[in-house]
Amino acid sequence: MIRKYYSHAVGTLPKVKMRNWGAYIKNLQKAGADTRVVGFLDHIKENYRNPVLHPEESLSPEDTQVLLGVCISAIVMMVEATQQPAKGILSLAASASPITLP
Repeated sequence: MIRKYYSHAVGTLPKVKMRNWGAYIKNLQKAGADTRVVGFLDHIKENYRNPVLHPEESLSPEDTQVLLGVCISAIVMMVEATQQPAKGILSLAASASPITLP
């Protein structure tokens, strides 16, 4: 969904080498994207995504549920910002890979 939102807000997709959350957020800010969405994406990057990239880190089942809720909130915000029908969320969820808990 972040790529769809990026394409909507910026007008193009980023170059392959620039497909990372930091570049997305920087370019979304430059393009004047919705500050609530961009701020929330930055919050996810800093507080959830980056910390669990380390191989020693793992999420508890409770933290996994919180992260899932945060991701759903971000998806809803991006869909609302692009004014896409809510049913788009359901098709995205149906096509997503299943989440396995430890």
